[in-house]
Amino acid sequence: MLPKKKRLTTALFDQVFKTGRVQHSRSFWMRSFLLPTGLSSRFAVAVSKKVAPTAVLRNKIKRLVYKAIEITDTQTLADQSGQMVIFGVKNDVTKVSFPEIGEEIKNLLLKIGQK
Repeated sequence: MLPKKKRLTTALFDQVFKTGRVQHSRSFWMRSFLLPTGLSSRFAVAVSKKVAPTAVLRNKIKRLVYKAIEITDTQTLADQSGQMVIFGVKNDVTKVSFPEIGEEIKNLLLKIGQK
């Protein structure tokens, strides 16, 4: 699980959801918004009831994605700071291997740097 200082607050979540740029991959959509310079990036994960009908499954998916974000963020994306990012899950990612999830998240985060 990501530390609290790296997760989005409710107010920031609403701001990113309304005004953020959208990117898509096979299993995720991502909305991102640039923070003022000097601040560290913040992340959130959204899993709808359509994707996972039970709270247990939604929380399992969130933990899985947060862990992938944590590993990806610390390994390769230290230079890209100041982003507010929401990852939304399109389908049940519990059937996808963890390295594939990490790779999709890494590719989406790298797309932010290209724009």
